[in-house]
Amino acid sequence: MNKNDIVPLKIEKFKTLNRTLGYYENIPVFVKGGMPGQTAEVKIKRKRSNICEADLINVLTPADYERIPSCASHNICNGCAYLSMPYEMQVKFKEDYILNLFKENHIEYKNYLGFFASPDIYGYRNKMEFAFGNSKKGQPVTAGLHVKDNIYDIISAESCELIDDDFQIILTNIINHCREKNYTYYYRRSHKGLLRHLILRKGVYTSQIMVNIVITSQESFDEQSFADMLLSLKLNNKITSVICTINDSVSDFIHAEDIRVLYGVDYIEEKCFDKTFIISPFSFYQTNSKGAEVLYGVCIDMLKNIPCDTLFDLYCGTGTIAQMLAISAKKVIGVEIIEEAVLSARQNAKLNDINNCSFICGDVLKVIHEIQEKPDIVVLDPPRSGIHPKALAKIADYNSEHILYISCNPTTLIKDLQYLTESGYKIDKLAAVDMFPHTPHLETVVLMSRVKEYDK
Repeated sequence: MNKNDIVPLKIEKFKTLNRTLGYYENIPVFVKGGMPGQTAEVKIKRKRSNICEADLINVLTPADYERIPSCASHNICNGCAYLSMPYEMQVKFKEDYILNLFKENHIEYKNYLGFFASPDIYGYRNKMEFAFGNSKKGQPVTAGLHVKDNIYDIISAESCELIDDDFQIILTNIINHCREKNYTYYYRRSHKGLLRHLILRKGVYTSQIMVNIVITSQESFDEQSFADMLLSLKLNNKITSVICTINDSVSDFIHAEDIRVLYGVDYIEEKCFDKTFIISPFSFYQTNSKGAEVLYGVCIDMLKNIPCDTLFDLYCGTGTIAQMLAISAKKVIGVEIIEEAVLSARQNAKLNDINNCSFICGDVLKVIHEIQEKPDIVVLDPPRSGIHPKALAKIADYNSEHILYISCNPTTLIKDLQYLTESGYKIDKLAAVDMFPHTPHLETVVLMSRVKEYDK
C-alpha cells in the first residue's frame, strides 16, 4: 500500500468514537469513520512502517445489523455516522467505550451511576444550521449540509432524521421560495452572492419556532414575501420569530452585522424542568431539550445533600447549569467569555426569579485570578478542547471540596482528570448521557472530591 491508494477493507472494530480498525494484508489500517462488520473502500492518507491511516470512501457491504435509513444524505454529509446502527447497539458501544477509556488510563471511580440514553432518538434537534449552495456546479440553489470532506458542495437535508416534520417543511419551502425568487447563494471563492445560512430553532416544550436567514447586503431580498410565505405554512408548532441577519464578512463564521426582525420577536422561549429560558438568535442552548433535562438531572442528583456556600460555574455559557444548581448553594458565580451568553444568563436568572446567581464576562484563565471568593464546589463544562493547563492548575489550587466536571470530549476529559487526581482529588461518581443519538458524541459527568490528606 502507498499513500492515496484505494483498497477494500473489512472493518473489525471501533478504536475510538469515530475511528475504526481493519487489516489489509495483515497491516493494521485505522479508518476515519465506518462501523464493525462493514466492507469498505478506504483511501490511504498516511503510511508508516507497520500501520496505515485511511479515510472511508464508500461502504461496499453493510454490516448484517444495519438498517436502511430514510435519510437521502446518509453517508454523504458529515452528520450521523451511526444512523444505520440500532440504537441499543449505539448505547452499548458508547458505554463500553467510556468505561474502557477510564480503565485503560487507570482512572478509578467509586460509583458508576450508569449510561443514560436520550429520551428521543429521532427528530430531537431543537436547532439546525444549514448552508446555502448547490449540490454540483450548475445545479439550482439549495440549503442543507456540507458534503463530507467538501466545503463547497451542499447536500439537501430535507429527509434528515434528526429534525422534525416542521423543520423539514420550513426547509423545503424556503428552498422553493429562494428558487422562485432567483436568489443567488454566497460563493466562498468569489465572496459574491446573497444567501449564506439558515438557522432554525424551536422550543420543544413551548412549541415556538425561530427562523433566521443569514444573507449579505449585496443583492435585494424581499423580506415581506419571505415572512408571508413562512407564516402561511401549516405546522404542528408556531413560528413566533422570523429574523434576517446581515453578514458581509468574508469569514464563514456568522458575524451578525445587523439583525432585522421580520415577524414577532428576536427570541424564543424554552422550558427546562420548572424554569424558562429565553434563547436569542445566536445564544447557546443544548440542542437536545429532553436530553438536557436528563443531563441536568444527573448533575443535580450528584450534588444532592452536599452543603455549599459558594459554587463556581466556569464556562457557564448562558447559565443554564448554574441556575439548575442554584438550589444547591447559597451563592453561584458563573464565568463565560462570550458577552451575549452572559447577558442571556443574567436575563434568564431574572426571569426565573433566581437571586443568588451572578455572571462575569471574561476568560476563565484571567477571571479566576481576580475573584476573591473561594468556592466549595466548582462546576466545569469546558469546550471540546478542554481546560487551559494554567486555568486547571488554578482550579486545583482552590482546594474546593468538590469538582463537578461535565465533558463533551472524553479524550480531553481523561487528560484533565489525570491532572486533578494527581493534584489530590478522587472520583466519587461517574455517569454518561447520550445527548446526540446516531453521532459519535456523548456527555460524561464526573463528581470529584478532595482527598483530606492533600489539604494545604
